[in-house]
Amino acid sequence: MIDKATRAIMIGLSVYLYYVFIVNDFSILRALTKILMVSLLLVIMERIKKKSSKKFSEYSSIEMIDKMSENTFIAYIGEMYKRLGYQVNVPTDSVEKGISDLTLYKGGKKFRLKCLHVEDTVSSETMNGLIKNQEKYIKAPFIIVTNGKFLQESVNKALETPMILRSRGYIEDYIEQVPKDPKKNRYNLNFN
Repeated sequence: MIDKATRAIMIGLSVYLYYVFIVNDFSILRALTKILMVSLLLVIMERIKKKSSKKFSEYSSIEMIDKMSENTFIAYIGEMYKRLGYQVNVPTDSVEKGISDLTLYKGGKKFRLKCLHVEDTVSSETMNGLIKNQEKYIKAPFIIVTNGKFLQESVNKALETPMILRSRGYIEDYIEQVPKDPKKNRYNLNFN
């Protein structure tokens, strides 16, 4: 909650600074004030970024992921894809909301993402429903990510569609490659 409030303050401050910089004022004191305000804004943004990276790293264990609620799991997967270089959005259309949890963009391509937080294996019924929805409503590639496993029958059916299945092993591979260096925040993994 504090991060959201801080971000809102930073956005307001940015808008104010934009307005201030448009007005031509050659006063040294005002110029120094502007420079200090921008510097403060950058320092605050960097601290939030470090705090976010630290929190993400703390949750980057398969045991923690298994204990997450469905909504927390969706947020974690969204953050994971952000760190992989995707633009992540929450669907706004009511039909899309019922089918996918997130919409991803990368390299001019659009992907739909469905997160399934399960204890062991994704059921055949769930997969059949997703495959039907994908064929009926979704024209973009559809990615399904789970902390569990897929039945071989479901994998075979999904191969006939433009679905991409990402199981527990995908998440474990990602976690293994999360850099321990907090300065590195972009992950260049070949998961596409």
